[in-house]
Amino acid sequence: MSFFSSVCRSRCAAARARPSAPWPSCKRTPSASGEIAMPRVFEDRAKALLRDAGVAVPRGRSVSTPEEAAEAARAIGGPVMVKALVPAGKRGKAGAILAAETPGEAEDAARKLLGRTVHHFPVKRLLVEERVSITQEWYLSIAFDSASRGPLVMFSTEGGVEVEALLEENPDALKRLEVDILEGLSEERCIPFLRATGVQGEALYRAAMALEACYALFRRTEARLLEVNPLVLTDTTEVIAAACVLDLDADALFRHPELEELLDEDSGGGWRPPTPAEARVAEIDASVPPYNTARFTEIEGGEIALMWSGGGGGLYLLDTMARLGGAPATAFDITPGPLEEKYFEITKEILRMPNVRGVLAGSNITSFSRVQLKVRAIARAVEETGVDLAEFPFIVRFAGAGGEEAREIAAGCPDLQYLGDEVTLEEAAERIIAQVEAVKRGESWMSAGGVQ
Repeated sequence: MSFFSSVCRSRCAAARARPSAPWPSCKRTPSASGEIAMPRVFEDRAKALLRDAGVAVPRGRSVSTPEEAAEAARAIGGPVMVKALVPAGKRGKAGAILAAETPGEAEDAARKLLGRTVHHFPVKRLLVEERVSITQEWYLSIAFDSASRGPLVMFSTEGGVEVEALLEENPDALKRLEVDILEGLSEERCIPFLRATGVQGEALYRAAMALEACYALFRRTEARLLEVNPLVLTDTTEVIAAACVLDLDADALFRHPELEELLDEDSGGGWRPPTPAEARVAEIDASVPPYNTARFTEIEGGEIALMWSGGGGGLYLLDTMARLGGAPATAFDITPGPLEEKYFEITKEILRMPNVRGVLAGSNITSFSRVQLKVRAIARAVEETGVDLAEFPFIVRFAGAGGEEAREIAAGCPDLQYLGDEVTLEEAAERIIAQVEAVKRGESWMSAGGVQ
């Protein structure tokens, strides 16, 4: 996770149009917290975009073998940095950025890094780039901010690897600039903003040009986050983007096929690569009409799959399960609409997960879709997968339009437990936890209490 994520969880305020056709590689699985997928452009490709936008970057080359690393260092000449290309931050602290004085040392560094796992991601490629002579390190980020409903620039003259600790000690060092998305960001506005942070002299004007160019790239790519840390001032007063993060908006990629070509299988934007179940759900989400969005995360070590409706209710359900001692195995939500087929396909995937011992599908009030659509999808999925609900507890706690029809559908699915608003979500959570524990003891879940 980038530093920006720890100080400002941004949300795009503008409504985004849906593509007329699916883009399977764009549809990445969001996190359990409900974050919208933000595919990450790897650093070498992000720096190429920065360079094309007019921002100075170190000379470098991406490689995939130790021999290529040595050749790249030889071509660059002088000391280099060898960086693991993974879609994660804090690589320096993880030992995934190594210094090399000679081509031979660059080759040795590549042998140490290639094949490693860094923050859950395998290292397949490296960036070999010139080592920059640094006199000052700054922090710069641009992202969409939900509070101001527009782009937010954040800048500090205290950047680098320890930026989190530095800014925790001195939060006033981080300056913020809200940008009117219609007016944009001009050099005339950048200069007084940067001057107020303490940047002076020739560096001020070069930093302003870099900021203006970064903002232009941020808007042109419809990115959700562009972070440069550090943005450095060299001993020759050059301003160079020494490291950068570029997170795109998955829902805007259909307008930017040239950017989609920059992504690969590890560009998902999550804190780890997607699990097989998450990848399958992402494919279903992209390919099964209609194009309402499914949010699905597999939770390591869990045994009770959670399927909910509504972000607030989902977070409440997760918190309730944790408080009651339950172990959620999934976090699954889907936006409203005619969702039966997509819900049916994803429910089948959940029922096939080997670690899942029971399911709780629940919400407070379903307002924008009819309850019977989900219950019918669940009943169909149970029938098609052949799951024996006499040994596998499945509780449905829905309330809203279509509730009576849903109850009738559930009655036709043997041992599917349907609860309406006569039972609270917390009571439903207590029941599924007790029933799963009973099954683990070799008992019938009915001994723990349930609807038959």
